[in-house]
Amino acid sequence: MAAEDSQRAECVFKTLVDITEKSGKLRKDLRNDILESVSILRKVLSNLKSQLDITRDENKKLKVEVKKTQEAMVERRERQNARQVAPTSSKDQAVA
Repeated sequence: MAAEDSQRAECVFKTLVDITEKSGKLRKDLRNDILESVSILRKVLSNLKSQLDITRDENKKLKVEVKKTQEAMVERRERQNARQVAPTSSKDQAVA
């Protein structure tokens, strides 16, 4: 998740918390619901960030593995091409 998005989300959470602190007419149960919801959203966002980091790490590892596999395939092809017998010349074919 981009740092900008994370900062915007945190700003919105702070605004909601500030509303609960500033509003004297807000019922206590509503205030508690807002604070609990903000807390849950922060945890969810944190978990999503962690999952994203894990997925990025896995993708990096897979990219490295794919690159190594491709290099090994190229190397194997080059070895096979080097081992192939050179074709006979036209003189050798005429004698046979």
